[in-house]
Parts: sequence; structure tokens; C-alpha cells
Amino acid sequence: TSFLIFFTLTVFAQKKVLDHKDFEIWNAIKNQSISPDGNFIMYSLEKGEKNSHLKIRNEKATVVFEHERSEKGQFTYSSEFALITIKHWKDSIKELKRKKVKKDKLPKDSIGIYNLSTKSFDKIGNIKSYKIPEKWSGYVGYLLEAIPVVKKEKDTTKTESKKKTKAKKVGKDNGNHLVVRNLISKKQDTFKYVTNYIFARDAKILAFTTTGKDSIIEPGVYVLNLENNNLRQVFEAKKAKYFQLNLSETGENLGFVVDTDTTKVQVRPNELYLWSEEKGKAIKLVDAVSAPKGFRV
Repeated sequence: TSFLIFFTLTVFAQKKVLDHKDFEIWNAIKNQSISPDGNFIMYSLEKGEKNSHLKIRNEKATVVFEHERSEKGQFTYSSEFALITIKHWKDSIKELKRKKVKKDKLPKDSIGIYNLSTKSFDKIGNIKSYKIPEKWSGYVGYLLEAIPVVKKEKDTTKTESKKKTKAKKVGKDNGNHLVVRNLISKKQDTFKYVTNYIFARDAKILAFTTTGKDSIIEPGVYVLNLENNNLRQVFEAKKAKYFQLNLSETGENLGFVVDTDTTKVQVRPNELYLWSEEKGKAIKLVDAVSAPKGFRV
């Protein structure tokens, strides 16, 4: 008995205690997902503070695709495509931050679109965020980051100074440009200055809010039928902020909260609106100063 106790204590004494250096080489599996048809798995390997490495394996555990600096992978509902977020090298970002490069001038993320059937891969840069439908496939929507403007040298030969109208800037207040891309044909449409957008769960319907672009597209709320490419404005307001944009599962109803007051009053005069396929235009239901959080259509 004493021999066994001595042997056990010796074994435990020989076990190495993990320290910080060990965690730097320790591979952790993150963001794992299974394709809806069950034929593929996707996950990211994270090693300490190093860059994530994403892999896709088939039902035989064979790696069919991998990409460095990638994370947050999603399969489309049809299991035809996998979409991933591609980051820049962490070391290079750290170096730029050390040099006090402004946030808006740091390298932006990209998305990668991998076709699981043809094994083709497309990479799209300068991405702020993206969404795909929950219960149907064929489209992706993504917001583009603002592209820093390179300042031109002043022309000193000009004697007359003309006032230039300020160009509308992409950003938090005005919105970002939304690209709606057909994954199969790769055709895409761009909608300017979008502040929020959402796909219907079951139907090929997209709703979005925009601050508008001149006479091309008026500020307001729009519903796009992706089956026939029919775009309609269901609510219009020159200046407004929108909250809790919600589409019904069938895409036949849309609810949202609107704040059209341009003053800085503390208690916001929010209003709740509902649009339906039958009525065409959104109608006000109630004043929503205390709009119910998480309200659903």
C-alpha cells in the first residue's frame, strides 16, 4: 500500500503545470457548426493570441477547405455555400495601433464565399458586416465600410473660390452602402446609406431603412421582393431614426419604431408602425415613447 501511495505521488509530481506559454500554443476549437444537410462541419482553431485558422471537413473527416485568419463561419440553408469572416493579421493591426493609426484607417475585414460543390472561392473586401437568410438560400447582404478619402493638393492657380456642397459621408449617422448579392449568379444590387436591414425567415423578402441618396432613392423604409426584384417604399420621412426593424416569417408584415423628431428632447416621441402586403403603406399603430423591447411582428 505504501508503495502505491508513493508511486501515485510521484506520477502527480511529474505532471507539468500549464503556464502562459502553454496557452499560446494550445489549439482551442471555436465557432463550430454543422451544415443543414449534415455533410460538412466548420470550425476555427484559435491558438492563444494568434490568428484563427478556419477549416471545413466533409463526412469522411477530410479537410475540403481551410483559410487562415478566418472565423465566424456560416453555412447557407441549402448547404451549397459557406461564408466566413476574414480578418487581417493581428500582429500587423497591433503594430498600426502602436503607431496610433486612426481606427477608420485600419485595414477592414473581408468575407469569403466558398462554393461547396464547385470548390470555387470569392473574397470581398472592405466589409462592415453581413447577413444570410435563416430558412432559405441564394442571397447574402453585406454593408461596406467607408473608404478613407485621399486629400488632394490645393490648386493655387485658381483665383475664384467656389463653395462646394459637402458630400454625404458613409458612417453611423448616414448609414453604409448595402450590397445584396445573388450567390449563384453573382449579380448584385447596391442600396446607398442603409442604416439597418433584415431578411424574412421563410420568404425571399428583404427590408431596409435608408437616409436616402438625392433623388435616386428617397429616405425611408423599403421592402424588396427578391423573387421579382420589386422594390417599394413603405414609409417615407426626410429625417428619421428607426429601431426594432422586424419582418414576419412570411415577409408579409413589417414592424418598426420611428423617431422623426430632430430636436434633442430627452424623452423621445417614438411611434410604432406596421406595414402589410395588403395595405401597401405602413400605418401608425401607437405612440411608442416606451416601445416594447423585443417586440415581434
